[in-house]
Amino acid sequence: MHGWLDYVPETEDFNYWGMHPTGVNHKVPKWPRPGSLRVDARYRMLHGLECFPSAQRFLLRIRHKLIVDPPTAATKDIWALIDLEPVAGGHIEGTTEPNVDGLVLRVSIQSLESLPDLLVPGVRIEIELSLEDNGSVIYWENWATFPGSSRWSPNSENWVGGGDTQGWIIDPLWTFGNFVQKYQSGNECYAFPRQSSENGGFAEFNGVDSYIELDHNVNAFSLPFRVTYEMRWKVVQNWKPMFGNFEAGGFFGMKQERSVFGGLSIPTTWVPVTDHWVSYRYDFEQTGQLAHQLYIDDIVRMDAIASRQFMSANRLGVYRHGLLGELWAAMDVRNLKYLTGTVGDFTTVLDMPLIENALDLGPQANHGTTFNMDLPSV
Repeated sequence: MHGWLDYVPETEDFNYWGMHPTGVNHKVPKWPRPGSLRVDARYRMLHGLECFPSAQRFLLRIRHKLIVDPPTAATKDIWALIDLEPVAGGHIEGTTEPNVDGLVLRVSIQSLESLPDLLVPGVRIEIELSLEDNGSVIYWENWATFPGSSRWSPNSENWVGGGDTQGWIIDPLWTFGNFVQKYQSGNECYAFPRQSSENGGFAEFNGVDSYIELDHNVNAFSLPFRVTYEMRWKVVQNWKPMFGNFEAGGFFGMKQERSVFGGLSIPTTWVPVTDHWVSYRYDFEQTGQLAHQLYIDDIVRMDAIASRQFMSANRLGVYRHGLLGELWAAMDVRNLKYLTGTVGDFTTVLDMPLIENALDLGPQANHGTTFNMDLPSV
């Protein structure tokens, strides 16, 4: 596998695929002579005495401004696996094909006798994001290799680099700002155990007449809690209530980019996208009294002080309300959890993977009955 990923890697992927999972030491006590064939390919060096692999794959996460005209402060994440190949002595490089937005990602790692600006031997890494007819932006790091300096290693994992010297090269045509990157190296012989965008099944809410009815009411939304799940939106312009109460009304979820919780409708900084799995997390009173936070893919998209809500729920996804043609909860959902309490002292109210069926794995056994969706109830 090489190129853009159509799914979001998770912790289990990193643990499986990462070059050095936590607590695992190097396979060899010392770096071997350059090009030694007796060593795992991930530890070979192109030339010189530096940790400079000749066979290398990198996983990159790029967070950048949305490619719109004019650009906005909204961001999105894109993931890519890039295989680096020798292009010259002491120089390996890899480039992706354009993604759906037309973005091209290039990674270059080069061993130099004299690093620019530093004028000492070292390794230079460049990560370039480019768009046809709109130029490019390059993030670079220089890692000096004189005695006592911090050495670059191929299992670096950083959000914003961290070398001896780092910076940016911005093309005048590039108007979309800098990006934030995270990279992690690994062996090209190792693949992710999950090779598709699906992680088993999911609850498919069609936005018209599909929903999941719970065995009994969920009544604790006025207490400190955390709700998490993964979702994939089918359309943006609609309500997406995750929890609802058929008899009493009141919803918990989103409407377009706004967070909806009972009588609250709070704007967020998230720009919704369709056909893409994201992780959703809503915290209430986890950081203080009446504190509401929304996280999308672990990024804070809302942080507000608002009133306490006393809603209850007996359905997931509810069903269409209002005018004919209006969609409600047109989304796919999996791995739903509802926890009351605070971090370190949570009580599970709902634990519904929604992958094989609608059973609740939590202690209250508040199982779901599915209506008008392929996911079975049991």
